[in-house]
Amino acid sequence: MSSAASLKTFLKDKKARDEESGRLADKEEKIKLRSAAIGDLFNRIEGWLKPSVDEGIVELERGSYVHSDEQLGMLSEESMKLIVGVSEVFFAPRTGTIAGASARVDMTCDARTLPIVLLPDRGWHFLVRGPITRTEPVTEDSFADALRELLDG
Repeated sequence: MSSAASLKTFLKDKKARDEESGRLADKEEKIKLRSAAIGDLFNRIEGWLKPSVDEGIVELERGSYVHSDEQLGMLSEESMKLIVGVSEVFFAPRTGTIAGASARVDMTCDARTLPIVLLPDRGWHFLVRGPITRTEPVTEDSFADALRELLDG
């Protein structure tokens, strides 16, 4: 048997074992839930910024963002860019575990980044780093404050 054939057999068996154990379905479900949660976060932000978009003060662009996760593999998730004047704030999904979050989106402007984490049963929160790291729920007011901080900083 050629090494290519034995590799194919190995990979076929690996896929079958993962499907049988439910790991593949679990992975697909996690990816689906992450994508939906990120989309919901972006929809809320778009709603808060709608008056500014309608008046031409800011522009919002949503696009695809491809990145890798150690456990979930290659992910193609949604990203968003807010443009005001010559400044841009980029909202990009991130992987890895931080503060027990099931998803993370970094809000970045120039060299400043503010993580937004999805905490199980608590929703989206800003991860505010300081002498004591704390979380703050993402609301229209806290988003406005975070945006001011990133754009003024």
